[in-house]
Amino acid sequence: MSNFKIAMAGGFGGIAPSLIDKAHGLQSGAIEVWLADGNDILIPVLCSIGAMALFFVIGAVVSVIYKETVLSKAMILGIGAPALIMAAAAAGGGGTKPAHVETSANHGWVTHAFAQDAKAVTKAFDLTVKSTPDNGDCPTCTVQVMGGDNKLLSVQALDGASGETVVTIPEGASSIVFSGNNTNAVSLDVQQIVGQSTDDSKTAVIDIERDRNYWNDVQRSLGVRSIEPYDFNVKVQR
Repeated sequence: MSNFKIAMAGGFGGIAPSLIDKAHGLQSGAIEVWLADGNDILIPVLCSIGAMALFFVIGAVVSVIYKETVLSKAMILGIGAPALIMAAAAAGGGGTKPAHVETSANHGWVTHAFAQDAKAVTKAFDLTVKSTPDNGDCPTCTVQVMGGDNKLLSVQALDGASGETVVTIPEGASSIVFSGNNTNAVSLDVQQIVGQSTDDSKTAVIDIERDRNYWNDVQRSLGVRSIEPYDFNVKVQR
C-alpha cells in the first residue's frame, strides 16, 4: 500500500471527529448561530477549515510514521491524535471565567486581573449596570449575585430596553456573574467594584458590553464545545 493512500486514510481519520461535530452543529442550529453572530462570516469559516487542515495533517503524519499498511487501521490511527487534542481543549475551556476588568481612573482605563480570593462585603449597596440598549440582542442576559461557597443570593435580568439596571448587592455577597444567550459567563469580585474603601455602601457603576470574539472561533474549532461566540467586556467606574 502506497504512503499516499495511507496518508489520505489517516488524514480522513484526523478530520472525522470534526466532521461529526459539524454535522451535529448543522442539525442543532449551532453553526447558524456562529455564522450569524459576526460582521464577517469568513473568519469562523476559515477558523474551521484551518483546524480541520491541521487535524488532517496530524492524522496523515501519524499513520505514515507508524508505517501502517491497512487503510482501515490507518484511519483509526489518524483519529487518535486529533481526538486527544480536541479532548484536551474541551477539558481546558468553557465554564465561567474571571472577568478582566477595566477601571476608570484619572488617566483613562486601566486593566485589572480578577482577584482569586473574593472577600464578602459587610454592607449592602446598590450597583448600577449600564449596558447597550436592547443588550446587543441578548434578552436573556442576567446578573447573578453570589455569596460564599458559590451560593446564589439573587438573580436579575438586565434591562435591555433602557440599558440601565439597578442591582442590590446584599450583605455577604462576594462576587457577581454575568451570563446570557450565546455569551461566555464571567465572574467579578465584588471588591473590584467597591475598591479598597471600607465604605461598602458607596455608589457603584459598571459598564458592560457584549463583544464578538473571533478567538472563540479558533477554540471552538479545536474542540472547546462549551465556548460561545460573544464575551462580556466589563468596565468599573470609580
